[in-house]
Amino acid sequence: MPLIFYSCSTMTSIIAEFPKNPPNPVPDHIQSLLLVNRIPSGSLSDNHTDTLQSIFYRENYNLDTTLIEMASVDTILYALGELLFESGRFDYLIPEGRFLNKDNQGTDSLMTGEEVISLCRKFNTDAILSLEHLNNSISCSLDRESYYDSDAGGFRRLYKGKLQIIYDAHFRIYDPAGMSESKNRVLTDTIIWEYYDPVLRNVLKELPPVKEALIESGIYLANKLRSQIAPEWVQGTRKIFSRPSGILGMPMKYVDENDWKPAMEIWEEMANGQNSRSMRSKAGFNLAVGYELEGNLGQAIRWGIKSYETMFRQVTFDYLLLLKNKLDNPKTRK
Repeated sequence: MPLIFYSCSTMTSIIAEFPKNPPNPVPDHIQSLLLVNRIPSGSLSDNHTDTLQSIFYRENYNLDTTLIEMASVDTILYALGELLFESGRFDYLIPEGRFLNKDNQGTDSLMTGEEVISLCRKFNTDAILSLEHLNNSISCSLDRESYYDSDAGGFRRLYKGKLQIIYDAHFRIYDPAGMSESKNRVLTDTIIWEYYDPVLRNVLKELPPVKEALIESGIYLANKLRSQIAPEWVQGTRKIFSRPSGILGMPMKYVDENDWKPAMEIWEEMANGQNSRSMRSKAGFNLAVGYELEGNLGQAIRWGIKSYETMFRQVTFDYLLLLKNKLDNPKTRK
């Protein structure tokens, strides 16, 4: 909810959250995504937590291997869906039949246009976001290291436990409106857990079980993709025209409740109505701020220009410069 500061002037200051454009935005016409997995299901393992852990313990917790757990793949999809929805940019749907490949065949080939259109129509979504490939390289090690303890005046030995996951994930957005523009997004990173203790049992207790680490890395991976394609929200300050009473004060009850849609409807009616030039210009300015809050810079600039052309105000001119800077520099924070 924005913080509202009233003054005796005709303008009200608001502190609200504004969308920060992602580095690799998805086309505006894509508002809903079908989340699926194209990794062959036959290549996925589904170990119990204790069973998987015992494999590493039998190797004295010194093992390098590659493993793709069903739980990790599912975590990626479900965490990604929630994060994209929270961004306010996308709706999403994960179908029950989210695993599109039921065998061990590779996924080197892309989905055909017919497949994409059929799935989007079936589930009423604008596009498909697919996990095409995932590779988790898991490395566990257990060593003993010596260090000098100045307080004790001698050397001490510590157990050092390390769990490392290097992941390589490929995602693709299939857009039925422009299949040739479907883009592959590759994410790679390393997640490391380390713990030192004189007692071996404490080291093994503090390090997460391998399966939990894989699930945690799935959440990390989902969040990393979200930061690439969905906006983040940052705090900023704006002013809108208002008076505690009168026609300009009518929409403020909605602004106070952070319910901008009905407020914008009122402002648009005022801006297009038979009010004075001053009132139409103020309503258009407020409408521009409302569209900026929605992340629609095109409409914000359109209404800012209309307000400026209806009646010149320095505050409107300055606001249009701010909007132009945001449009020209997508990474601008506020």
